[in-house]
Amino acid sequence: MTDAKDESINVVTHPTLPPSDHPEREHWGSRSQFLLSCIGYAVGLGNVWRFPYLCFKNGGGTFLIAYTIMLFIEGIPLFFLELSLGQWFQQGAFGTFRKIHPAFGGIGLASGVCTFLVGVYYQVIIGWGIFYFFSSWQKTLPWDGYQCPSPTTWGGNCTATQEADFWYSEVQYASSSIEETGSLQWRPTMCLLTAWIVLGVCMLKGIQHAKYVVFITATFPYVVLVLLFFRGVTLEGARDGLEFYLKPDFTKLGKSQVWLDAGGQILYSLSPGFGTLIAYSSYNNRHNDTLRDALTVSLINCGTSVFAGFAMFSILGHMAFVKGVKVEDVIESGPGLAFIAYPEAVLEIPGSIVWAILFFAMLLMLGLDSQFGTVEAVIAIMDDLGIEFVSNPRWQKTARTVLFCTVSFLVGLLFCTNSGLYFFQLFDAYSAALPLLFITLCELIAVSWVYGIDLFVGHVELMTGRVISRWWWWTWKWVTPTMISFILIWSFVTAIMEEATYSTPTGPKPYPPGYVLLGWCLILSSTLLIPGYAFYKRESITFSWSSCFGAMNIARIKQELTPPKRGQKTDPARLITSNPSFSEGEVEMESKA
Repeated sequence: MTDAKDESINVVTHPTLPPSDHPEREHWGSRSQFLLSCIGYAVGLGNVWRFPYLCFKNGGGTFLIAYTIMLFIEGIPLFFLELSLGQWFQQGAFGTFRKIHPAFGGIGLASGVCTFLVGVYYQVIIGWGIFYFFSSWQKTLPWDGYQCPSPTTWGGNCTATQEADFWYSEVQYASSSIEETGSLQWRPTMCLLTAWIVLGVCMLKGIQHAKYVVFITATFPYVVLVLLFFRGVTLEGARDGLEFYLKPDFTKLGKSQVWLDAGGQILYSLSPGFGTLIAYSSYNNRHNDTLRDALTVSLINCGTSVFAGFAMFSILGHMAFVKGVKVEDVIESGPGLAFIAYPEAVLEIPGSIVWAILFFAMLLMLGLDSQFGTVEAVIAIMDDLGIEFVSNPRWQKTARTVLFCTVSFLVGLLFCTNSGLYFFQLFDAYSAALPLLFITLCELIAVSWVYGIDLFVGHVELMTGRVISRWWWWTWKWVTPTMISFILIWSFVTAIMEEATYSTPTGPKPYPPGYVLLGWCLILSSTLLIPGYAFYKRESITFSWSSCFGAMNIARIKQELTPPKRGQKTDPARLITSNPSFSEGEVEMESKA
């Protein structure tokens, strides 16, 4: 090993890292369990019902170009950033950003509130999926030949299709507007209760102990997607649907809305900003290669979106062929695609009962896997805050999980009323989109400009044992913050200027002013925590313009753009010199033989 005659320095591939502040923290059983959990969390309902619609809306193949570019300049950098943060600091979102700077704990709190709000209404979708899944185990699907009741629950005429009538009457008991709240409906209430019980049982001991559940929920959707794809492409009219999906309209590539939708979908799909990725990676061994994992999960997630588009559009093409209409006349987004368009399409496929069961089972798996991450993110923040409900540490996580599921179920009862679907649309429109953009922007500023990009990259290099490309310096510090700022400003202006509407059986309606105010309260409930916590910790803030922006000079920018030499290894002397918080004892070096 060491020869005293030769004191030249050589860097080992896996240096010794400084000890974790939380040596008792649980860890994943294997890397594959961690990857499956990340894939299951990232691959959700948005891959199936939102991505295909955005492709249709924004020029098909043209949107794929914008989507791919945004993946590499926005999605993967954020994913890599959060995995590295959690693995280095070994804490949840609140603890991580509080360590970066005491005033930035609000970023973790904001992500926790945003995650809670999304988890509350997201679980409602799983409840709807449970209803459709069990309703499909009949000789005849219940929406096949369904007769619209008279009078309707919304007091108007029946809709254009039996599937929509079934959705609004039997599933939602929908009223005519959001102002007619009505009463609590027993069927959606029991489905929601079932959904939370299933999720709570799976998560009682934490995601690390649910490896078999994670394996099933992460892999089963791919089996169904493959079956749907091969069945769909063999149907008449499938070619029209696929052409509509992929046919490029390059005139739209110059429109800002295409890039806004692409950037928004990347965030919606990969889900940075919720704190889940930080929580998941905090259970990793600190020598884990976060760059490799970020690339793996991000590419699988986005590949799943593209593949799901093939499966969905082939079936929608067949549906348009049977009805004798254009594909654009049958395409919908969100719940409309999953619970109206697809039930309508499945009736035209031989063996419709089997395909309905498989489809709604897939929705359940996709939803549950994403909700595992939601619960884990909030529980990790509770752990960071030191919130305890029982004296026995072994039962602490179980108690937190039970409390979270119980409170979330009680809040979710709002979506089980006659106007529950309209409140669902309100939460979906306001609780996540703008807050996520603001949270991720603050994350980038905190790490790159306050904590120090050199220091953070030094951490990553110590963990991975490799030199981190200047590409990541550049994206974390300049490109990704600029892009997110653009999307945030544009989305904010759009939210103010455009009239907010929601879908009803009789067509879209504008939200009353009071409900728009409620929507903005949802936005502020998370985002205000960031400046609010900073004000609370104002005594710990020492700010210097020169230290923050002193790096903005031509020499420094040129240095950041200079790529490392091929095959170059991490130089511990550079890390110790450029990062004063390191000590020589934190980096293991051995002399050449």
